[in-house]
Amino acid sequence: MAAIAHDAGGRHRLLLRRLMVMCPVTGLPVDTGYELTSIPTLGRGPALLVDCVECGQDHHWLVEDAFLEP
Repeated sequence: MAAIAHDAGGRHRLLLRRLMVMCPVTGLPVDTGYELTSIPTLGRGPALLVDCVECGQDHHWLVEDAFLEP
């Protein structure tokens, strides 16, 4: 579910949240560099996280393994 905020005029706007995956080396969450309002249901398949900021390695990850930063 997307987070919704209200601006000064009372209008709704969706809040972008960071798409995260877990580093398989450190077990810590890593920012993929994407900001979304929800995780897409289409386009499933492997993606590549280049230069993981937690361990410095490249990791393959799946959309279904990703989560939005709280």
